[in-house]
Amino acid sequence: MEHEMQEEEKIHDAVTEEIEEKDDEAESESNCAEDAKRKKREHYVEIILFLVLGILVGIAIKTEAIKKITVGFDDYKMKAESQDYDINKLQSDLASERAAQDAASQAEENQVQDGGSADEQAKVQDQGANSQTPGQ
Repeated sequence: MEHEMQEEEKIHDAVTEEIEEKDDEAESESNCAEDAKRKKREHYVEIILFLVLGILVGIAIKTEAIKKITVGFDDYKMKAESQDYDINKLQSDLASERAAQDAASQAEENQVQDGGSADEQAKVQDQGANSQTPGQ
């Protein structure tokens, strides 16, 4: 009897081990599936966190940019700071220089036209005098 009981225990242990091995395999397969699901879920969570982080950084940058960068719309609200260039003075200086250049070029043209006509008159007079001199 003892021998039979030992055999029954061995059989029972063997069957129990087989069942436990099958359970372990099933658990490992389910663990793999759960790990895959968990990794996929973690990946989605990371993407969502990056998206939220990007939105927050964008809002922060925009807020700081609004404080420091203005392009025309709120110019009347800005403090008048000293500028390196006075646009009105530059414009008047350029206009006066341009007027001076125009006057100088106009004077040169008048001299050329006046001088050219005087030269032509002198040539005509010289030719007339030369033509009269040989005939005398």
